[in-house]
Amino acid sequence: MFFRDLKLNSYVYITKQLFYYFFSTLNSSLFVAALYAQLLKPNPSSSTDRIGLCKLVAACPCYCNNATRYNRAAAWADEVSDNRTPVRDGGVNMPVNNFDLRDRASDVRDSDTNFRGRVMDMSDNSFNLRDRAVCLRDGDTEVRDGAMNLRDSNMNPRDSNMNPRDGVGELRDGGLNLSDRVFSFCCRG
Repeated sequence: MFFRDLKLNSYVYITKQLFYYFFSTLNSSLFVAALYAQLLKPNPSSSTDRIGLCKLVAACPCYCNNATRYNRAAAWADEVSDNRTPVRDGGVNMPVNNFDLRDRASDVRDSDTNFRGRVMDMSDNSFNLRDRAVCLRDGDTEVRDGAMNLRDSNMNPRDSNMNPRDGVGELRDGGLNLSDRVFSFCCRG
């Protein structure tokens, strides 16, 4: 009993799967055929064909499965149909736009010339950098002069060292004076 129900359920499942794949393949085939039929038209005369094409895309179960996406596709179809006329007018205005593009190309060339001018300005800045390098060299000379000043200030302590020697000489002279006093004392005695 169990195996018979299992066998029957398996047959029902396999049949459902076969029908599902058959109808899904048929639906896809019909969709592709209708899509090619719309796309292979030489020149759609009105926006109705495009709206129908968009509705066909919206009806495809692999793309749109609910009414919201269908409404979005329908609104997009209306926008395509509304934008189609300005596109044709833009086609007439395209030569004018081409002239505008040429003018913009001239502007680009002018900006390129300005860029060259900026390059020349950069070369002027490089000369300024060279001048600054010369100033640095002058500053280096001043530093050397400052070094000489430091040497001169080093000489001053030597001169101040000589003064104590002179003071020592004075002490020696004082010593002679003392000896003179001692000599004079001896002479007095």
